[in-house]
Amino acid sequence: MLNAYTMRTRLAPAFLGVLATFLFAYPFAWMFFSSFKTNNEIYQPLLFFPSEYESDAYVSLLSGELPSGASLPFSFLEVFSHSILASGSQALLATALTAMAGYAFAKYRFRWKNVLFALAILVILVPRQALAVPLFEWLTQLRLNGSLWAIILPGAASGIGLELAKVCIRKQMHVVMADNNAALLKEKADELDRNASTDVLG
Repeated sequence: MLNAYTMRTRLAPAFLGVLATFLFAYPFAWMFFSSFKTNNEIYQPLLFFPSEYESDAYVSLLSGELPSGASLPFSFLEVFSHSILASGSQALLATALTAMAGYAFAKYRFRWKNVLFALAILVILVPRQALAVPLFEWLTQLRLNGSLWAIILPGAASGIGLELAKVCIRKQMHVVMADNNAALLKEKADELDRNASTDVLG
């Protein structure tokens, strides 16, 4: 049977995990149920569940028309599809670029390697506001202002992603090299055994 100390040591992490899950999930659950509330109920933070579940907000969002008859100034499906396309494209492009750059920094030796890597990391310290004007001028020269590329390209690479890619690739290279060395040692040991057997039989 488990003693009291063992029970406490096992229950404490479980309790903390449940508490953390509740704290992280509560805001999302509150937003979901608030989408069915009236405007007056939304401004009552202690009211978790709506008194009546109304789907007018979803109907207006998908149809593009408000209950008063006015039209929304945007199309939700168009904005949502653009968001998915921009975020997905940026994630794929960032993964590809940081993986290639991380592989180069992890495997090869070249001039100014450490300087270039330090500059890539130092970009993290530059405030986004300081990059607004240079990015605007750069995208204007490329004639990409007003397009999805203006959202995708600025976030296509990051110093944090480069560092993570470099560390992961370097560790994987160590694993591969260790496996190759182990296989080579086993092959040499088998060869020595064969040679020893041949000498004894000879």
